[in-house]
Amino acid sequence: MRQIPVDMTRVSLIATGKLAPKPKYVRLADGGSKRVDGQQETDEHGAPLWVIDCMVDDGTEDEDGRAEIIGVTLASHDRPKVNKFQPIQFQQVNASVYVNKGTGRLTTSMSASGIGVTGKAV
Repeated sequence: MRQIPVDMTRVSLIATGKLAPKPKYVRLADGGSKRVDGQQETDEHGAPLWVIDCMVDDGTEDEDGRAEIIGVTLASHDRPKVNKFQPIQFQQVNASVYVNKGTGRLTTSMSASGIGVTGKAV
C-alpha cells in the first residue's frame, strides 16, 4: 500500500488519552474474509503496533461542528505514554488510502514513526 507523507505543521492534534494494541487479522479459508486472531499486529521489524486516538483541532471557531477523532498507528516495543487532552506531535506521519471491502468506502489510515514533543523525540 502506498504511503503518502503528511505535513503536520498545519494540523494540531490533541491526545484523548486512549490507545490500544492494533489487532492482528488473519485471512479465512474462503480467501476473502478476515477475522481478528487475538494477537497484536507488528511492523516489519517485529515491534508491536499501537493505535493512539487523537482529536483534530482544525483551528476554526465553528461551534456547530463536531470534533473529529483519528487513530494514528505507531510501532513501539513499550506501550506509548500519552497525556489526556494535551497536544501531541508525531514524527514522519504517513497516510494510506484504501477501499474498505466491508463498506465499499474510501478509508484513510495514519501512521507515524514516533512521538515528538516540541520538536524533540520521546
